[in-house]
Amino acid sequence: LSKQFALPVKFYRCVVALFVFSVCYRTSTFSLCVALPLELQLHQPELTQQRWWVGGLAVGAGRLLAAQLDKWLHEAACTDTAARAIVSPHAGYSYSGPSAAFGFKNFDAQRVRRVFVLGPSHHAYLTKCALSTMSSYETPLGNLPLDTDTVSELHATGAFEWMSKSVDEAEHSIEMQLPYIARLAQLAGSSPPTTGHSGDGPECECDSGEADTGTARGPVRLVPVLVGSLSKNSEQLYGVLFAKYLADPANFFVISSDFCHWGKRFDYCYYEPGGGGAHQQQPIYKCIEVLDRRGMEAIESQQPSRFYDYHKTYKNTICGRHPIGVLMNMLQASTLKLKLKFVHYKQSSQCASLDDSSVSYAVACCY
Repeated sequence: LSKQFALPVKFYRCVVALFVFSVCYRTSTFSLCVALPLELQLHQPELTQQRWWVGGLAVGAGRLLAAQLDKWLHEAACTDTAARAIVSPHAGYSYSGPSAAFGFKNFDAQRVRRVFVLGPSHHAYLTKCALSTMSSYETPLGNLPLDTDTVSELHATGAFEWMSKSVDEAEHSIEMQLPYIARLAQLAGSSPPTTGHSGDGPECECDSGEADTGTARGPVRLVPVLVGSLSKNSEQLYGVLFAKYLADPANFFVISSDFCHWGKRFDYCYYEPGGGGAHQQQPIYKCIEVLDRRGMEAIESQQPSRFYDYHKTYKNTICGRHPIGVLMNMLQASTLKLKLKFVHYKQSSQCASLDDSSVSYAVACCY
C-alpha cells in the first residue's frame, strides 16, 4: 500500500494502531486493566464486576486510596449521622472526591446494612431503571457484595430491566460511589470507628482512622440501580416503590449526580448578565452558581413539580436529574418527615470566558 499510494509506512502503522485501540476500548476490561502493571491485573472471579477506574487512574494500591479517603473524610464537616440518603457527585476523585466526603461523612456503617446507589445512565439509553446481574463489585479496598435478594425482589415488580455486564462495567455514576462505601464498611468491620471533630460540624461516628487495606468487611450490601430517562410519572412510580426501603433505618440511599456541565464541549453556555451595564456583568462562574442554587432550592422544597419546571426553564445539565426526581418522589411517598438540605457546593474551575468549561458538585443530606 505504501508503494502504491506513495504514503509513508508510519502512516499505515498509525492507522492500524488506532484501529486496535478502538477495538480494545470497546471491550469490557480495557479501561480497567490497560494502565495496571501485570502483577496488579488480578483474576476476575465469576459474577464479580471489576471496578478499579477511579478518576481516570487505575488504582492498584488500596492503601493510598484509603489514606486519601480518610483525609477527605477528616476534613469534611458532618451534618447528621442519622442521614437516610445523600446526593453525591461522581466525577474523577481529583475533582469531586473532597466534595463527596461531605455526604459520606454522614454515612453510619454501624447502622447501615444495605446501600441503594441510584446513578444516571450515561452510555445506554433506558426508559426504565435497570438492575445489576452481578453478585459483587470489586474495588481497590475489597469486594462489595450485592444484596441479590433485594435485587430479585425489585425485579419481580416488573418495573425494572436487567443491565448487561458491559453496560454495568462502563457506567461510572455508580462506580465512583463504591470506594467511599467500601472504606466506611471496612472501618466499621475491622475496628470500632473513631469519634472525632472535623471542621465546624458536630462530632461524627463515621470519622476515619488508620488506613487498612484488608477486604471490605461487615454486612453492608449494595443494590445498584441504573436510572434511565424517566418521565414524570415514572419518577413517581419508582419513588413510591423505593419509599418502603427508605423507611428502614438499616437502608441508605446514594443519589449519584453532578450539577451544571458548562461550556462549549457540553453544548451548554447559559448566561445571565445579572447587572445591566458592561461593567456590572457578573462572572460566568457566578452565573453558574446562581443557576445551580436555584435548582438546589427546588430540590430542597421536596416538590417534584418545582424541580421539573426548573429544568424545563433552564435546561441545566444536571446529569442525575432523574435519580434526584426519584428521590424527591420517594420523600413525598414516605411516611417519614425527612429534611433535604444541601451542605456543600463547588465548581471544578471558575469559568471566565466561552473557551472555559466546568462541572459543578453539589452535596445534599436527607435526615
